Amino acid sequence: MRGLHKFARASAAAVALFVAAATHAEPAPPVEALASLPPKPVPVWSQMPTSTDLSRLYPSEALRNDLQARVVATCRIAEDLSLACTSFEINPPEHTMFEAAARRILALYRAAPQLRDGKDAVGALVRVPIRFQLEDAPPPP
Repeated sequence: MRGLHKFARASAAAVALFVAAATHAEPAPPVEALASLPPKPVPVWSQMPTSTDLSRLYPSEALRNDLQARVVATCRIAEDLSLACTSFEINPPEHTMFEAAARRILALYRAAPQLRDGKDAVGALVRVPIRFQLEDAPPPP
């Protein structure tokens, strides 16, 4: 029964993962710094992981140990519109098993040819947040 309960928790976590990965929210910089920052590329996703994909990709070790994390991947949009991710910020940093899960999730994304602002997507550097959260648990840091 415990395995079924964990699966149900992972299924609910998939929704949190899907929503977090689909958005592009980051903390805002100080107001005075905004004027000097170039706009960040905002991709339009033509393909994203399904909730089923996200449930099956939640790390089994994390499920067994009730672990959660937030991963922010820095990726470049490749010629085939997939993501080529080069760095992963994991919080909390000791939950390294979430990097492999994030890589598998990010492999399911495809960008549309143009960014939200109409510019060419190929070559754009984007940051994609993914929140691994279990049902009925407070969000990870």
